[in-house]
Amino acid sequence: ELVGHTAAVTAFAFNPDGSYVATSSADSDVRVWQVRSGREIAVLRIHAGAVNDVAFSADGRWLATAGPQAAGIWQTVKNSRWPALPVYLIRGPSPRLDNLAFSPRGWRLVMGWRDGGVRTYDCRLCGTLQQLTKIGRSRLGEIVRANA
Repeated sequence: ELVGHTAAVTAFAFNPDGSYVATSSADSDVRVWQVRSGREIAVLRIHAGAVNDVAFSADGRWLATAGPQAAGIWQTVKNSRWPALPVYLIRGPSPRLDNLAFSPRGWRLVMGWRDGGVRTYDCRLCGTLQQLTKIGRSRLGEIVRANA
């Protein structure tokens, strides 16, 4: 039994290897649990209202959360302290983000809003600040060489 949310659970998702499950709730929290032990390993708080959906990426590196106004993309962590903030917070065209899902063979995240809007987000560049800085410096070097 997974106990911790203080309001209705709205969604849940297993990571690809089935070792973790993430739950979202109307209490505005996302909780991550170890499946074998039932131990809570993280409480993710960034949304200002009910969290309507959760999804793990196909490789298990990312967890997406659908709050009422934005999607959070969190870098997953094994057996350690999870980050206090998501790597990305994607605001939508309108309030009430209801659903999201990662593509099964890629880095694309699709998000659906209550007003019928659907947006995609390409997560190929999702990464830590250090990883993104390395990519940025590499590309900046390519631009400078091309313009020289």
